[in-house]
Amino acid sequence: VNGVASEPLAQASEYVGTSKATFEVKSAVGAPYYFAYPAASVSAYNAGSATITLPEKQEWLSATYDASAFLMMGKSDVETLTFTPMMSAIRLNITSSHNSLLRSVTFMTLGDEKVSGEFTTDFTSLTGTSQAHPYVHLIAPKGGIEFGTEVYLLIPAQTYASGMAFAIPATDGT
Repeated sequence: VNGVASEPLAQASEYVGTSKATFEVKSAVGAPYYFAYPAASVSAYNAGSATITLPEKQEWLSATYDASAFLMMGKSDVETLTFTPMMSAIRLNITSSHNSLLRSVTFMTLGDEKVSGEFTTDFTSLTGTSQAHPYVHLIAPKGGIEFGTEVYLLIPAQTYASGMAFAIPATDGT
């Protein structure tokens, strides 16, 4: 909040898996409040603007997405903060007749949209900088994952006017 990180929620917190949480900021901050989660994605905060970094690589997790890539943010004049998700989730179930495993999935935009790297924000929207990329990689664990397993990628919630493409290499090189 306003460039100050809150204490993290414990994994056993009563808020895990719910639609609300109470965070405590150990420093004095005042309205207006500008906030983002996860705090690790925010840098260079300055009076209502900041740099946001979206990971270029996301880890595959069974039946879910990489939470470190799920950006939420907002701004408020009151102490009750409502976070707006800035990301969309893509769920893929990729089948294959090959006798191999899925090594990774790369999402690529076919236009000028940026989906990873460095962005600037006013805490209502994201703008890609020259350090932003039109791709994001989902990395499978060592050895790969079986085809037919659901995979989830997070990308900024925006219009992809020219479309999107995926690169899906298998462990056998196909």
